[in-house]
Parts: sequence; C-alpha cells; structure tokens
Amino acid sequence: MRIGIDISSITPRRSGIGTYTYELVRRLVSCRRHEYVLLFNSLRQPVPDFPELHAPHVKVRRLRLPGPLLLKAWRRLNRPSVESLVGPVDLFHAPATYLPPQRAGARVVTVHDLHFREPGSDVHSLGGRYLNWIFENRLREADLILTPDLAAVPDLEQLGVRVRVIPEGVDERFYGEPEPEAAARVRAR
Repeated sequence: MRIGIDISSITPRRSGIGTYTYELVRRLVSCRRHEYVLLFNSLRQPVPDFPELHAPHVKVRRLRLPGPLLLKAWRRLNRPSVESLVGPVDLFHAPATYLPPQRAGARVVTVHDLHFREPGSDVHSLGGRYLNWIFENRLREADLILTPDLAAVPDLEQLGVRVRVIPEGVDERFYGEPEPEAAARVRAR
C-alpha cells in the first residue's frame, strides 16, 4: 500500500498532536512492506531530521505554504487535493483533524476531541472556525474516524462514519514505576 500521512504538526515546537503524529509515524514506518509518503507543510520550519524519515520506503513531500492560506484553499476552493500534494495514495491519514480534499483512496482522520465545538472555547479563531467547518462539511467524507475521546463518539457517530476509539499511546520512557526519590520530589512540590 501507498500510505500518505500529514506530518505538518511535528515541528520542533510540537504540541500534543505533533507528539502523537511523530510517535504514530515512528512506529508505522517500521512496517517496511508499505510505502509511506509524508506531507510536511510549514512556511518557516525545516523538515525535522528524524532517522525514520530517511528510510528507503519513506518519502517526505515538503511544502512551504502559509498554513492559513492552505486551510482557506481547502475550505473555499476544495483544492489542492491530496493527490496534487503527495501523489496517488491508497490511504491518507490526517492526524490533526485537518482533512484535505481527496479524489481517491481511503480517508482516515483522527479527531482528538471536540473542544472547538464548545461555546467560548479558547481555540485560535482561524483554527476553530476551520475545525468547525471540517466537522460540519468534510468529516462525512472520511472512511474512518479515530478518536481517543469516548465523550466525542456520539457526536462523531451522528456523521454516519465508522468511528473507532483508540487510546493514544504512552512513550516507553513513561512505563513502570518511578524511582522513589523522583516520586518523593514530585509529591513534595
């Protein structure tokens, strides 16, 4: 399979979604029987230099478009399509809820939560408006919605799309019991 993934969120100052995306990609590309084409769009940030991005079955497509401009083009013009950005894919995963237009192939989107739908939410106006638009207009086009948020499932299921609840993973460095001295310091603080 040729699998496309939007990795634009894995910038050096990445958020929780960026960490989720990086860890997901890091583990997926270990499956070498698929080809991965990773979309990285940032006007100013360089493509992160992770060893996983240099594997022979991984290609990174670099765009330097202003993020707000790309979101507006997706919303108002319904382009550029996934195919024009990364070529044809069997599946495209949008791990940050931004689901671009796509002509063919399966569409998978991760919706981490629906906080942007709540009145008075503190999301950035452009991002919040775009996410609300995605929810109302584009999520119905997805073949599968992944979410770690059980509370979001009823609203997502109303869209008529298959929804899978998959808890977000925990990095191996957080496994096990903390050292007693470290735990005591945290408790004291």
